[in-house]
Amino acid sequence: MKFSTRDNDNDNGENCAINWNGAWWFNACFQSHLNGHYYTNPTGANRWDGIIWSDWKGASYSLKFTEMKIHRNN
Repeated sequence: MKFSTRDNDNDNGENCAINWNGAWWFNACFQSHLNGHYYTNPTGANRWDGIIWSDWKGASYSLKFTEMKIHRNN
């Protein structure tokens, strides 16, 4: 899966980077979005555009903090 941005749409849906306000490794359009909008209140009416990991807290829960780590795979 390639990285999608506003000007480089690589996902299988409509331009997810435009629709969800941020670049990400979208499929059609997401199960996770760590570049979404930061909300001080994690639960609310519509948080689908927030920082989400839907398999963990659901798509309507906006996370306050995320961290991505990479390591070499030998």
